[in-house]
Amino acid sequence: MVILHCFVLFILRIKVVFLLFQTRKAASWLAQKMTEDGHAVALLSGEITVEQRIAVLNRFREGKEKLLITTNVCARGIDVEQV
Repeated sequence: MVILHCFVLFILRIKVVFLLFQTRKAASWLAQKMTEDGHAVALLSGEITVEQRIAVLNRFREGKEKLLITTNVCARGIDVEQV
C-alpha cells in the first residue's frame, strides 16, 4: 500500500490543481496512474532537463494540463498566473 502525503494548494473555478509531494516516486506514481485513466497531467521533477521543465510549465500555463504534480523542491519559484 502506498501512502501519499500531498497538499492541494488551490482549486480555482477553472479547476487548476497543483499537488506537492515529498518524493519523486510518489509524484511519478500518481502522474502515471492519472495519465492511464485519461487525465491530462503535468509532472515536474528534478529528473527532467531545464528545457523539459520549461515545456511542462508552458503547457500548464496554457491550460493544456489542468493538474500539475511536483515535489516541493521543484515547486519553488513556479510562476503560474492561475495559481
